[in-house]
Amino acid sequence: MKIDVRNRNSDLMIYELQNIMVSIESLNEYYLNSISTIQKMKLVIEEEYKIGLLVDDGIQKALSTERIEDAKQIIEKMNLQKLSDGKKLSDYIIVGCYAEEKEPSFSYSIKEKSGIKSKYVDPQKARREYNKIDQYENILISSTLSSVIIIFEQYLARVYKGLILINPKKYFQNQKIEIASIFNKNVVGKVGSLPIAYIIDCMAIVFPLLLS
Repeated sequence: MKIDVRNRNSDLMIYELQNIMVSIESLNEYYLNSISTIQKMKLVIEEEYKIGLLVDDGIQKALSTERIEDAKQIIEKMNLQKLSDGKKLSDYIIVGCYAEEKEPSFSYSIKEKSGIKSKYVDPQKARREYNKIDQYENILISSTLSSVIIIFEQYLARVYKGLILINPKKYFQNQKIEIASIFNKNVVGKVGSLPIAYIIDCMAIVFPLLLS
């Protein structure tokens, strides 16, 4: 009795496709849980370092001006800016701006009894901690993209190996092994379009930040 190799090929690819769907779903859940955790961490950093971040934003804005007088005005307005608790920035720290060799320089002093910790006021430390959280997001997105590529590479490798083992004589009798000859029209017609559609659906779910 002659075995229908074409049906076995199709069954193999469908089986491997089901496995890849499980892997993608797991990766999707991992990404969503991880990005949620990172976003919560970012909110904590923004709250803890809100004064340091505000000062850093003001200093960067002042540095972008061409005149020292303009830079001083920006810092003066920042000192009077109200925070989320209704108090002014100057109730916690005083930021100064002065000229040094035609370039603006800045200083700050924490007011006594303000109750604020110095590490949360330092603008450089505040920006560094915030940027680290931003890097967490970038690393997560990059690693997830890499994982998707690896999953589909493994899928193709397993199918490739399985199809050869089903009918090894076809590919090892004094001839070159060509992928085009393995994935025949019968197989491609049945399952070839499924991975592409599934990739599109998963990308829309797993990578909303990239697609927004």
